[in-house]
Amino acid sequence: MAPFETGIDEELLASWRKAASRWIGDEKRVRFGVALAFGLLGQLAVLRPLATALTHARDDHRQARALLEAAEDARFLSGQLAALRAGTASGTDAVGWQSYVLTSIEASGTRLVGMEPHATILEGPYRIVELLVEAEGAFENLVDLVDRLERGPRLVRLRDLALRPGDETVRMEATLHGLVDPMAGGDGDA
Repeated sequence: MAPFETGIDEELLASWRKAASRWIGDEKRVRFGVALAFGLLGQLAVLRPLATALTHARDDHRQARALLEAAEDARFLSGQLAALRAGTASGTDAVGWQSYVLTSIEASGTRLVGMEPHATILEGPYRIVELLVEAEGAFENLVDLVDRLERGPRLVRLRDLALRPGDETVRMEATLHGLVDPMAGGDGDA
């Protein structure tokens, strides 16, 4: 049988065989070689793909978190817009606003001294209903009245608030500003 012709120099092949037999003959070198081979295999076949997958998963998580924050912002702002529309859809009808103030006065336990409607003010796309309100009662009840007016279902701010002590009660004078959106459809008198 003719030897297999590889084109490799026989001396080089013999030196490789000698080096391999030296490595195989020493148990410590074999263990080191096997450990090195498994280490390289683990690095190339396991760790590198897992690191790449972990990097992609972290990027996807960041994008999902950003999308979630944007969705939360949109939900919050749509709720704020709905509250604004509900609070400004009351109309400029003076009787409706006077009823709102009287209901708040009655619920707070104060007494109405006087109420005078003023002209409606146009401010940007909104109208502002202005009423001069005078009430008297215990200080705690007046605080409750202010809270009911400003935190009620309508968008209201009290301006020029003045408190004057009396014999047994405190008298409050304030200018009420109520915000009305004429486009909301609840505008009583344009």
